[in-house]
Amino acid sequence: MRAFASSVTSLGLLLLAGAASGGLQGCGGSSSSPAGQPAASAPPVVDPPAPVRGAVHVTFAQGAAAVTRVQWAEPFVARIDGLIPGEEITLRSSSKLADANYRAEAVFAADASGVIDTGTTAAVRGSYTGADADGLVWSMAKTTQAIPAADPYAFHVDVVAADGTLLGGAALPRWYVLEGITRVPVSDNGLVGVFYAAPGKTKLPVIVTFGGSEGGLSSGEYAAMYWASRGYAALGLAYFNATGLPDYLTEVPLEYFEKAFAWVDARPEVDATKLAVMGGSRGGELALLLGASFPRVSAVIAEVPSGVSWGSPMLDGSETSSWTFRGEKLAFIPYSNAAAGQWTTPTGAKAPAETPVFRDALAKAAPAAREAAAFKVEKTNGPILMLAGGDDQLWPSCDLAKIAMDRLVANGHDKRFADDSVCYPDSGHASTGLPGTPTALSTAVVHPITGELLALGGTARGIAKAQRDAFGRIDRFLAASLR
Repeated sequence: MRAFASSVTSLGLLLLAGAASGGLQGCGGSSSSPAGQPAASAPPVVDPPAPVRGAVHVTFAQGAAAVTRVQWAEPFVARIDGLIPGEEITLRSSSKLADANYRAEAVFAADASGVIDTGTTAAVRGSYTGADADGLVWSMAKTTQAIPAADPYAFHVDVVAADGTLLGGAALPRWYVLEGITRVPVSDNGLVGVFYAAPGKTKLPVIVTFGGSEGGLSSGEYAAMYWASRGYAALGLAYFNATGLPDYLTEVPLEYFEKAFAWVDARPEVDATKLAVMGGSRGGELALLLGASFPRVSAVIAEVPSGVSWGSPMLDGSETSSWTFRGEKLAFIPYSNAAAGQWTTPTGAKAPAETPVFRDALAKAAPAAREAAAFKVEKTNGPILMLAGGDDQLWPSCDLAKIAMDRLVANGHDKRFADDSVCYPDSGHASTGLPGTPTALSTAVVHPITGELLALGGTARGIAKAQRDAFGRIDRFLAASLR
């Protein structure tokens, strides 16, 4: 076949050469056309029609289902159709949050069907790159540009052609609290809290939620209203830094939480046999402690937690226990005098990193002191979920969670209850915040009590990935543990 093809090619070259020289010798004429017939002409070259952009539509979806509104933190994708296959399009996202306006933008190439799907189509450049359904949310940065104000928490997306033409846009409302939810302020028996439950529901599993070293009620209340909106009863609690409670995280009695458990027991909406506790940071420490101390706790969610008790520095330079139980101060690991590190935030700001202080304190503590301060988590009467950040700059939450997990494994608790502990390598102290906000904001924080800028750690992308995964794990854990 190769020899035949070569011969045909050679013959063609010879014919072309003969034609160029006035015709082949001995063929009886100068024209290759048959006598009396006109020479054939080549067909005209017609350019294919230019691709035409159709009507551009923007829709939102969760899986295969289209959505017109979602609860805050739930995943979604934006889908754009009607584009020219292969053309590059800029998607500009925006949202007006509590304190400012935020925007992001990224460039995508439409697929062969003229479609962009933010869950599967990779951003080729912009405020983030790669395929990431949350990318246009977590990569937002503050802007002075105006944001549509019809729904201040909605996710807006505009579709912009390469020449700057606005092709279309849409907004997806995001709601946080279920309409008509029951809200009951709680001040009985010295408690400071707020109770939430879906209207008309009874025998709901209950979650007791609380914050960390910031104290006050806001963290516990926001968590309670959110999870109650997802089908639970929830009591958000303050345990210090609120009227009638200790000013600081100093010698807080665990009996306070017994009172809270008794309060929810009396609520007609609640199935008191299904009770979970949930807290983060020092609140994660507290969640593990409550599970270890009270058999009626049936599930524990400990976010960026500690498996050992830490102390409370006093104004005179001394240190005391953060917790008491039955009139006794609990053992704790004293803070180290080591210097804090320094961490550079993504915006270039310098912030103190406290993790070296905690690591030094752990290293200096005698084995007996560490054992005395460690929570007996193996006594917990139900499953435990711990979530931590490998780049946590506030304290080494992965190391501190491992102290608890090692005890669970050593005692077979993890086999009986399917305990889980996750360390997110590129995330920091904000690993478990609800997805839905720009995560560059979560790498450092001004502490509400001390007023000090503190490093939290992680990258914006790493925090976003951790928050998305943590949200799913918490959602599934609660459903499996309390339903």
